[in-house]
Amino acid sequence: TYDTRTPHDETSSAGDLTENAPFERSTAPVPAAAPTAAPTAPPSTQLPVVSGGLTRPEERALGAVLVEGALISPRKLEVLQGIQRMLTTVEMDFKLGELALLFKFLSPDQLLAALLVSRRLVSPQQIAALGRIKQELGGSGINYDLETLLVMFHILSRDELSRLRDELA
Repeated sequence: TYDTRTPHDETSSAGDLTENAPFERSTAPVPAAAPTAAPTAPPSTQLPVVSGGLTRPEERALGAVLVEGALISPRKLEVLQGIQRMLTTVEMDFKLGELALLFKFLSPDQLLAALLVSRRLVSPQQIAALGRIKQELGGSGINYDLETLLVMFHILSRDELSRLRDELA
């Protein structure tokens, strides 16, 4: 048999740092970093505008509706907002709803419903009633999207929906 110990192994204990230790901790004082100005947050009265004319309060309203309506979890909302912030840093402005569609967190009908409720153009009760109607019609083989149902039941006009679509584009 061969003895694999080195002379160093016999003289040092497990807790000692020796001159051969590659990551020996230095006790020399660390020079202080040059002071820098702390970043300041913009005043709350100045709200940055997100592409498409939506301001952050409107995005927050949409996020609240999405979470309160159990369309997405609070964690997924945080992820979408983080991705949105990251993309903004490279001058790629995506709206929250666009990202939710892109990552398949929402269907187009779900996004439209949440947008309409967040802007108070329809009530959650109206959306729920239209959802029940859509399910009943779907059971009969008739499939309408939310936009068609909104117009069919005279809740919103095609012009109002068209303006909303233009604003979001």
